[in-house]
Amino acid sequence: MLGRYLYTLRALQDGRLRPTPGKQLHGALFSLLHEVDAAFADALHDAPDKPFAMTQLFRGRSVPAWDAQAPQRVAEGDTFSWQISGLSEEMLRRLAALPIGTEFSCNDIRWRLASCATRRDEHPLAGRIEEASLIRFAQEAAAPRHITIEFLTPTTFHRNHRTCAWPSPAALFPSLAIRWSRLGLAPSLDDQAIQALAGDILPGRWNGHTVTIDFDRKQRFEGFVGTFAYNLVLLPEEQRRALLLLARFAEFSGIGRMTTHGLGTVRVQADGAVPLRAAAASSRRC
Repeated sequence: MLGRYLYTLRALQDGRLRPTPGKQLHGALFSLLHEVDAAFADALHDAPDKPFAMTQLFRGRSVPAWDAQAPQRVAEGDTFSWQISGLSEEMLRRLAALPIGTEFSCNDIRWRLASCATRRDEHPLAGRIEEASLIRFAQEAAAPRHITIEFLTPTTFHRNHRTCAWPSPAALFPSLAIRWSRLGLAPSLDDQAIQALAGDILPGRWNGHTVTIDFDRKQRFEGFVGTFAYNLVLLPEEQRRALLLLARFAEFSGIGRMTTHGLGTVRVQADGAVPLRAAAASSRRC
């Protein structure tokens, strides 16, 4: 089961919000989960593959494209959205149970968890879908000739013990197959087979740049933001549909490193394929 929940946070004081408070948001989520189920939160903290991803805080109804300008001014009473994806049924249950009304600090600002939306009729980004339905969606869709990914927050990969900001086909699609399989989603995907396809995926038109993300004094990453088109015309239809599945999965899982800290948030467009929201299942209210 995959899903996205949208939380509304209300500022309880004035402040300034940095573009990447992901490390503090990560800690805040674990604090909230600890109130729901301490044993689950502790086990999740120690797990090598964490079944969730998150965005940075944002205003409005959709995740905006990256803006690395000066910190945003926050006034008492302002509301921000926070999207968290659950990549397992168990994770989604705990996310739905986060205690509304709880107060916590992030980026030296005190916040209240004001509400959450779990269904598309509550928020256009919210909803759940079984992986079997996601697979069926990809299999029944028109095989795309191009997949365009918009990297809404900086995306970085780990290659040869170093970070790499370039979203090459060889870095992007196999990493998604690996994450799908490590999370135990069924059926397991062969990342080596996906890797073999990468040589026939042609980098297309792109528009973006790299940015530096400072998480703290010890952690600094280079990440790609912008749009990148992947040309699949050399691949047979079945393989193009497999890549469509991975791209749609990326809208839940994020791409690359530190997705549990708000990096790698993406939006996907594929020619010939209907929007994924048409297939999304609803879920209960928080």
